[in-house]
Amino acid sequence: MYGVCLIRAGFRLLTAQSPTEGFALAVNEQPDVVIVDVRLRAGPDALTFTTKLRLDARTNSMRIIVLTGDAFATDRAKAVAAGCDVFLTKPCLPQVLTQHAQTLFEPRAPGPD
Repeated sequence: MYGVCLIRAGFRLLTAQSPTEGFALAVNEQPDVVIVDVRLRAGPDALTFTTKLRLDARTNSMRIIVLTGDAFATDRAKAVAAGCDVFLTKPCLPQVLTQHAQTLFEPRAPGPD
């Protein structure tokens, strides 16, 4: 449901099944906004993934939204410390996620021809 709402808002959606796949997509596709679910199923946890994005020169400027069912203040603090720009808790309306993605989206300057 999140993907459908993002596509309708004009975003091109890329999905990954693991942090390793997500990192490769981020490096290769250079998305402007990355949405990370804290409950990733395989590989490193989402906050480790978020930190990895922030520490790599190829991905450190990407905007990151962390989406989670963990709503404690300590969870928010951990996500912010890992480098997220926005922390959203589930249930989260798709329109709310889309609005945050639109707010974070900053078109990239055209490269040299």
